Amino acid sequence: MDQVAETAGVGKGTVYRYFEDKEDLFFQMIQVFLKDESDAVAVVAASALPPREKLIKVGETISEQIQLHGQYIRMMHAQHNPQRKQPGPHAVMREHHERLDRILSQLFHDAEKAGLLRQNIDHETLLCVYKGTIFERAMRSVHMSADVPVAQLIDLILQGVGQID
Repeated sequence: MDQVAETAGVGKGTVYRYFEDKEDLFFQMIQVFLKDESDAVAVVAASALPPREKLIKVGETISEQIQLHGQYIRMMHAQHNPQRKQPGPHAVMREHHERLDRILSQLFHDAEKAGLLRQNIDHETLLCVYKGTIFERAMRSVHMSADVPVAQLIDLILQGVGQID
């Protein structure tokens, strides 16, 4: 906290006015990142892009966020304090994923209407395929410098579960 106060150019007491402890500071920072990520995804989802391009752009957005903030995500998964007064990291992550899932489900519905996806595919299954693919792509970019284009992955998904031949 001393280092945070020094970097911010304020006294340590000022930092403690806003944050209970280091964990609270970290937790608040993560919440801002998660909100920024889901807001960016929502903006793409609400755009006038066609369904395929939305799925690609959302995947690129999620992948970029993971690449930029992957260390925070790993730290958040590791954090667990049952004494917390606020919702814990796992609850916040669950809420974040639920928001992403709602946005993606709407995109899947739009893709069905556009004839890109078969009507009978369960959205829970699609969420696993889509998010798993995008998250793995991001991790490979971070750890292995592998840069598979998101469009290529989305087309592969659409060929596997969609109407595209």
